[in-house]
Amino acid sequence: MLNDPAAMRGLLLTYSEKVLTLESENQALGDKARRWIGSQSSSASADWPPA
Repeated sequence: MLNDPAAMRGLLLTYSEKVLTLESENQALGDKARRWIGSQSSSASADWPPA
């Protein structure tokens, strides 16, 4: 397979597509986490960590 340029192109394309998908999912989860953190009240933060 390493000696087959067409197979290598296919593998690299598949890998690149997966990376792009995961990067966009990661961005979306980061945005969601930041919104969640922003929605928490300061009093709830004062209770952390639990005793």
